[in-house]
Order: sequence, then C-alpha cells, then structure tokens
Amino acid sequence: MKKLLMTLGAVLVFAFGAIAQDGVKWEKGTLQEALKKAAENQTASPAGPDLVFLDCYTSWCGPCKMMSESVFPQKAAGDYFNSKFVNIKIDMERGEGPSISKKYGVRAYPTFLILSPDGKEVGRVVGAGKLEQFIQKVETAVKPANQPQVMLDKFRKTGDINDAYKYLKAMEDLHKDQEIADFVVENYKKIEVKDFYTSRFFRYVLQAVSLSNTTVLENIIADKKYFDAYFGKAKVDKDLAEAINKQLYLYIVDQKDIPSQNIARGCELFHLLANNPSLLDEMVIRVSKALAAKQYDAIAQMIDGRFIGYSYTPNQMKKIKNMLLSIQHISNESKAKFLQDYKAFMESQIKGIEGDLEQYRTTSAL
Repeated sequence: MKKLLMTLGAVLVFAFGAIAQDGVKWEKGTLQEALKKAAENQTASPAGPDLVFLDCYTSWCGPCKMMSESVFPQKAAGDYFNSKFVNIKIDMERGEGPSISKKYGVRAYPTFLILSPDGKEVGRVVGAGKLEQFIQKVETAVKPANQPQVMLDKFRKTGDINDAYKYLKAMEDLHKDQEIADFVVENYKKIEVKDFYTSRFFRYVLQAVSLSNTTVLENIIADKKYFDAYFGKAKVDKDLAEAINKQLYLYIVDQKDIPSQNIARGCELFHLLANNPSLLDEMVIRVSKALAAKQYDAIAQMIDGRFIGYSYTPNQMKKIKNMLLSIQHISNESKAKFLQDYKAFMESQIKGIEGDLEQYRTTSAL
C-alpha cells in the first residue's frame, strides 16, 4: 500500500510539473525588458510574439491567485499565450508596479494589459475567468474595431448615440472612469436632447461628476431644472448628492491634489442636495473640509475610535479607518490609537455574534 501511494505521489508530482512546464511562460525581468523582447521579435526570423501580455496582480487578490494557480498553468493556456505574447507578471504594489498602475490607470484586479512594443495599450481584460472564456475576451480585446480610440473616432464621425454607448460600455467594463468623464465633458452640449435626458445616459453623466474638474458638475447645476423635469427632483438630488459624496471620499483616501475651493463647493452642494444624510456622509464632509484646510489634528480628534464605534456600523467603521490611514500628515501615534480602538470595536462585534451563535449551537451540528 505504501509503495502504491508513493507511486501515485510521484505520478501526481510529474503531472503537476508537466502542467507547470506546459503552461504560460513568464518573463523574469522588468516591463521594459519584456517590451524590448517584443520589439526584437518583430525583426527576428522567424518572427516571434510582438505583443506583451501583462498580468497586473496584487498579493491579496483572490481571483489573481486563481488565474495564477488554476488557469495559466494549463497546457492550452501555454499553447495560446506563449505563441502570441511575451508574458510578464508584475505586482502592482511592489517595485515598478505602482508606476505602471498609475500610467495605465489600473483600478481593479486582476487586470491584463496587452501592449505593443512601444508600450501603447492595444487592449485590456479586467477580471478572472475560465480559460476558454478568458481567451475569447483576449481575442475580442485585440481586435482593431474594439480599440477604444477606434470606437471613439467612429462616434465622432457618425454622432450616433449607439456608437457612444458602445464606447461608454467598453470603458465601464474596463474601469476607465476618466475616459467616461472625458467623453461626457467633450460631448455634454453635443448629444441630442432626446438621447441626453435619458436614464441610460444620465448614469454616465453622474459617473463624470468630478471635483478635480467641476465642469460637468456645474453644467448639471445650471441645467438642473431640466434634469428635475425629466427624472424628478428627488431622484436628481439624491443621485447627485451621492456622486459628490463619493468624490469627497475618494479625495480623502486617494489624497488627490484638488483645489480647496472645489472641495468647499462640493460640500456646499452636498448640503443643499442631501436629504437625511447618514452619519458617515456627514463625517466625509467634515473630514474633507478639514483636510482641504490642512487641519490634521482636528481630523484625528473627529475620528476618535473610543466614541464613534457607538454610532457607526462595522462597514462604516471600515471606511472611516481607510480615511484616517490614508491621510499622510496624521501622526502614526494617532493612527495606532485608532487601530487599537477599532480592534476593540471589532472584537465586541465578534463577541456579540458568538453570543447569538450560542443560541443555535448544538453538539451534533457545530
């Protein structure tokens, strides 16, 4: 029996080793080196893969690990990717990763970029998937007709709202929020009224609300009577207040360099529009104002873990934690103190859950 198990073990080790060897071959160097190799492949005889397939991952991303451990080691994956691409994996939180993430606007994981030898983006796939479906997405991404610039140029030529939606949906799927915002800014006064004042397009208008560039926001305010007429004042107020509050939260956690007058304008409009805002909404407003005024000690006093845990839900506490830890000028001592209080808050939540669980615990079941 022991000999049989040893034999089976050897077979499995060999099988897994064969899968790993037959799977996707990853370059070991930098992105620049991978791009250089792709350029050299263009002039080689016979020519080799002249596109780079870049796996943008993080160490904590579960779907990233699934792709790495279950999809890319397959022989079929190796047959496809090794013949078409120079493949490279880069952690977006280490080494050159953060600069790559910023350059290409990587905001979700995993993201897979297909790059030409000069580093231009040819296509992108966001999210994990089974091999067959994933390859189909890659094939779709590299088709010329699906290139973002091609789609955008087509709309500029035709002015057809359906071409606009194809472009916007593609940008949404790729988490390219800035491209959506740029499109709305460029075409705010160009889309026909019958197409502009629709729920379908209004969704993209809201996504374009920004405090870095308040053009869309101020246009909505100027045209608000028309939006109210088409969608109802209550809905417009609610949706716009949520969009502004989201931008203020991102201002805090992303530490974007936004003019203080834009932050003040966002806070002013939120108070005018919001109906019964939550405690977290109000916290975002207060922290935004203090951050714009560089009142870092005031922020630390606002976010006092000893007291706020009595008023906020666990999910809201997590967002407050993210805000505090993101602000660079708040002292490590203040952050450590909050984390201690946050830990105590979470432990009390767990204790409460264990108390509830005890009512249903049985020896046979748990």
